[in-house]
Amino acid sequence: MKLREGIEYAKFLDTVKKCSRDVLFETLDGDQLNLNSTLSRFLFSTVSGHEGIIRSGMVICQCEEDKELLKEFITE
Repeated sequence: MKLREGIEYAKFLDTVKKCSRDVLFETLDGDQLNLNSTLSRFLFSTVSGHEGIIRSGMVICQCEEDKELLKEFITE
């Protein structure tokens, strides 16, 4: 799943905190950030200004309930 354009990244990360399982952000190079991790959240916030990285990356949810929580931020 991809992140929608124009989302508020802080709101997205706050919603990720509510997820029951891990939510990963994966780059084109295969690097993964676990968005439930404090360090990874900081790194994601740092790269969120680089639209190319954000637009090309994927969000991976480990359960359907978490996808439902994040539906306003992601697109298939």
